[in-house]
Amino acid sequence: IYDGFTPQSLHDIATEMEEAFPRAFDQGRHSLNMAWAYKYDSSLQRGIKLHVDEAAVNANFWLTENDNEASTGKKAGDWGVDGGNDPHEFDHDLGGMVVFRQEPPLGTPRERYNNEGMDHGAKRRELDSSGYGSVNVKHRANRLVLFKSNLWHMTAVNMAFRKGYKNRRINFTLLFGQR
Repeated sequence: IYDGFTPQSLHDIATEMEEAFPRAFDQGRHSLNMAWAYKYDSSLQRGIKLHVDEAAVNANFWLTENDNEASTGKKAGDWGVDGGNDPHEFDHDLGGMVVFRQEPPLGTPRERYNNEGMDHGAKRRELDSSGYGSVNVKHRANRLVLFKSNLWHMTAVNMAFRKGYKNRRINFTLLFGQR
């Protein structure tokens, strides 16, 4: 956050969040240390795979608007779903995230929990059968998802947004403190 895209508004958002949720940010001890955003073409990308971030607090929010296009009768070919072959109409409940109520043990090497090459399917099955459960958060514009950053999390499996650059899902992530 010290070079690249670092507008004052980003720091203002972080400061306001810290003030609004002092317990979550450990009374100011967890300050902003990393930020990024992704803009997805849902016909090409499936979001972020299962992982853990190296921070104390994770703040995710979505900037993509909620619209009422699903009621127009447009089919998946008009939306960025599986190359347009999905028979379902657009559903705004898609495109959120899943946060599992489990974290790697302290001291686990980074390559074990944040590795593109890990067996994501096996880890997902392990988490699903652990008994700890998960929270499925539906996509909504300007929805903030605030959670302990070292919990396993991922983009929801189903992600579908209308075709076109301006309709792509935008996910913004802010990380605070250290794991």
